[in-house]
This record gives sequence, C-alpha cells and structure tokens, in this order.
Amino acid sequence: MTAPTSVRSGSVRNAWLAMLGFPVSFLAAFGVGEGIPSAFGYPPGGDRWPPPLMIGLPATLLAVLVFGIPAFVSVRYALRAAAEGDRRGWIPAGIGLGLFVVFLLLNTVPMGQ
Repeated sequence: MTAPTSVRSGSVRNAWLAMLGFPVSFLAAFGVGEGIPSAFGYPPGGDRWPPPLMIGLPATLLAVLVFGIPAFVSVRYALRAAAEGDRRGWIPAGIGLGLFVVFLLLNTVPMGQ
C-alpha cells in the first residue's frame, strides 16, 4: 500500500535527517585521514608527505568509511520506508550515496600534478 503524498512516513523523514550528518562526518573524516598519518610522524604538507602505503591506506579507508556513515544510515531508512510502501526515502539516500561516491573518488583516484 502506498502512503498518501501528504503524509510523510517517519522513515522518510529520518532518511532526510540522516543527511544532516554529512558536515559532521566530513570534519571527522578529515580528522581521521590527516590525524592518523600525523600521529605516525607524517604531517600533511611536511617533507615526509605522502606517508607510506601501510599508513596512508588504512587512514584513507577509515576516512572514507567515516564520511559514508550518513549515507549508510539514509539508505537504511530508505529501505525501511520502501518496505512500508513509501519510495520517497530513496531521494535522500541517492543524494547521500552520490556524495559518498564523489568523496571516495576524490580520495582514492590519483590526481595529476
């Protein structure tokens, strides 16, 4: 059964509210991605930058996962809304997944100098 368009399900609302986590997750991902190498003596922009793969890869993967948390939460609520018959939750989930993919590409694909 499809929910009326005038009534928003709680899951759709929560999918949109999950999007509010992106500014926080961006700052946290930045802290993780730059903080881990710095803790091992590879400060960003320093003479020892970039860090070796054994330090840079886990830091990058953790930063990407931290940034993706709001997208994953939004997808969870979109799935719940779809199970309730309301597919509108896929709008914020799609936006969140798009942001996640862009962040992933920007942080893993090498850019030309």
